[in-house]
Parts: sequence; C-alpha cells; structure tokens
Amino acid sequence: MICHKCLFKLDSAYDFRLMCLDTNNILKKKLLTLTHVAKVKEYLNNLESASCLSKVGNILHNHSEESVYFCL
Repeated sequence: MICHKCLFKLDSAYDFRLMCLDTNNILKKKLLTLTHVAKVKEYLNNLESASCLSKVGNILHNHSEESVYFCL
C-alpha cells in the first residue's frame, strides 16, 4: 500500500535509476574498446561481479492501482 505522492517519488527514483543504468552501459561499451589496459579490465571485472544488484530495482517498479492510497 502506497499513497499517490509516494508512488510518484518512487517512480521518479526508478526513472533516475534507469537513466543511471543506461549511462553505465554506455560507459561499459566505450571501456570495452580499452580492455587491453589492465586498470580498465579490472574495473570491468568488478562491475560484472556487482551486476546482481541491478536486478533488485526491477521489483520496485511493479505496482498496481489497487495498492495506491492517500497519506493522511
């Protein structure tokens, strides 16, 4: 159960998160051309090991109108 105001804020935060993920993917694609550099390769490996965290946000965006209430 979530009010309209909080739902709007949650949607805004989720949209911002998606924008950050898109930007991160663009950066990764550009960095893939530099995998011969040891520091870049290490950075990309660290990103891959943390990729499981990106799945958590997908749960947050699933909501229905039935769960929308007003705050007092």
